[in-house]
Amino acid sequence: PFLFPSEQGLALWRRATMWGLKNKTKSRPPEEGFTALKDSGRGDPVPPVAATTVAAAASDRARAPSLRDVMRKRLLTDVLGGFSQEERGIVLAVDQLTVRMVSSLLRMSELDEANVHLVENITMKGADGDYLRRQPLPLPAVYLITPTIESVNRLLDDYRVNREKKAPQYGACHLFFTSQVSDPLLQKIKNAQVIRHVASFKEMHLEFAISESNIFTTLLSSQSLIKLFADDSSPAVASEKLQEQHRVANSLATVFVTLGEMPLIRAPSTSPHASAIASILQEKLLGIERSACGFPSRILADSDRPVLLVLDRSFDPLSPLLHEFTYQSMVNDLLQVQDDRYKYVYTGNNQEQISREVLLNENDPLWTKYRHMHIAELGEVVGVDYQKFLEEHKDSKELMNKGQDLKSKAAGLKAMPKFQEQTQRYSMHINIAEELLKKYHQCGLEPVAMIEQNMACGEEPSGKAFKLAQTELRALLAKPDLAISAEDRMRLIMIYVITQENIKNDERRYLIDEAGILPEDQVAILALFNLGVSLQQGFSLRKQRRDGKKDPKLLNGGSSGYDVSRYSPPLRRLIDEAHHGTLSPSEYPFVQQPASPQQVTLDLPEKASLNKLPTWASSGGKTPRVPSTSSLPSSASTGGSGRRLIVFIVGGATYSECREMYSASAELGREIILGSTSLLTPRRYMIELKAMKPLSAANPVRQV
Repeated sequence: PFLFPSEQGLALWRRATMWGLKNKTKSRPPEEGFTALKDSGRGDPVPPVAATTVAAAASDRARAPSLRDVMRKRLLTDVLGGFSQEERGIVLAVDQLTVRMVSSLLRMSELDEANVHLVENITMKGADGDYLRRQPLPLPAVYLITPTIESVNRLLDDYRVNREKKAPQYGACHLFFTSQVSDPLLQKIKNAQVIRHVASFKEMHLEFAISESNIFTTLLSSQSLIKLFADDSSPAVASEKLQEQHRVANSLATVFVTLGEMPLIRAPSTSPHASAIASILQEKLLGIERSACGFPSRILADSDRPVLLVLDRSFDPLSPLLHEFTYQSMVNDLLQVQDDRYKYVYTGNNQEQISREVLLNENDPLWTKYRHMHIAELGEVVGVDYQKFLEEHKDSKELMNKGQDLKSKAAGLKAMPKFQEQTQRYSMHINIAEELLKKYHQCGLEPVAMIEQNMACGEEPSGKAFKLAQTELRALLAKPDLAISAEDRMRLIMIYVITQENIKNDERRYLIDEAGILPEDQVAILALFNLGVSLQQGFSLRKQRRDGKKDPKLLNGGSSGYDVSRYSPPLRRLIDEAHHGTLSPSEYPFVQQPASPQQVTLDLPEKASLNKLPTWASSGGKTPRVPSTSSLPSSASTGGSGRRLIVFIVGGATYSECREMYSASAELGREIILGSTSLLTPRRYMIELKAMKPLSAANPVRQV
């Protein structure tokens, strides 16, 4: 049943003051032959770009298969391709990590076509904490697992025969490990009963999952933020950091083995973790190349090699805390979403309450279309799209009308399955959007977001410098009529600490007391110190990054034009500079200098570099402007060379950064891939900061 928004619900979208629309220019309908771009944020629309230009760029990118397509092909061909002749099919055995990889790439119908009879998660546990019992099957088993102690032990258990277990779990065993198996684990397999059943063995170099078409996450390093940014107070912590750096580099190496290309690797010179991982990765890739395993499969000139920029979360500790009001960001911030699954309740035709669990991923074309849309525009756009959909399916809509002739009924019945499926999708998205709007009002997010944006951008919507952060924050926290959650209060204080300079200890403590932050939660504020944020009066690492004067071109308000959405993540600036060849080689050096560096980068004078700005001052909004290539040497024209630009963030990427990546890819006409150790929500970010236990032990809460 489809429930279109009520008039009260539609009124929420119509409120001109909700999102601060005074700076918003109404979008123009696209001219024929042109593709409309977003407003620039100050009422001056960006000139349209010829659709033929965008199409040509898309055509160039289409020549090379996407990371998702390459990975799908490897799974279907290299892993499952040799078992199509098995008469009764095969069992695909996965673990808790590889199940993410498989589910992100293949549907059950595709697995069925690949002759997979059953998919079993060998590491799944029940509510009691014990591994789930599985029914023995006399079928060949394909094990696609990570080379971890747990997964290998589960494999050995499946083929261990004793008095209680008379026969192995499955028939012949085909082993496919996601990466290289360590010598101790390999010896363990050789000495076990399973070795008599092993029919094939292969190390696949597939240790990442595709979250979206151009977004991937590594499998074995989801806790990198905690492990890498904990204090170096003990040898055990230092050892764990080194192991984590190797885990991240190893998983990242499998991405390039899958692509078959040797990247040019860059990392910020000021980041020890990113630089270390970049160096380890370079050595691993060279080792794979020397092993004569066919990598790289494509030998490219430096100008065509993909460029990898390795960052870590310390390059921007602010973005994960800010409230974002695009659809995908709001859903993951304000609703209970787990592994893209969301459960919601709606009222059916008979007024009964119906609960439904849905997947919010790229299998839903409406989700893909709306996910980066600002919530202020979503209601109107969905309504228009739905009315258009009804017009295109009149026969199905009027199927139950008594006066309908047989011919119309036949046409309606034929289109009914698609009609019902799409109707449910529209219903779901409108239901979710209305729930987000309720949360927006109930949680008092309008004033919260306004002061967040003022602090992050360093200016008010009018462009006036914002100098009353402490005063306005105290007034906001003291309002009795605002139901600001404890989590949002925590986020406000952390944003204040990150963005403001010369904070006195007593001022910070007063704000923390006013916000009602519990002592055990204050550890998360302390942990910001490990990301380069200074908590001491009169000293700030930010000052070291402010050698250059602020460029007013970077502080012109957000590209969305909404007052509550002015800030743009610094990642976009780095992508633009990497594309145009203006990323400073001294600040972001190559791990291994290319043979012809002038073909892949441009060494500008230091005063021309945009990297001197503090990351939280790049408010962005507007896309930063790079120097005109007309005034640069001829080699500048090759600054955007390289088919792929891959950015990898150690410690987690935000959904706002995912959106910026897609936007940059479309506007620059270049394939850009964003990878990370995890996808961060504000809640997860704060939990992981709080989990830096060594920090809390070394710095008592009373010091906050």
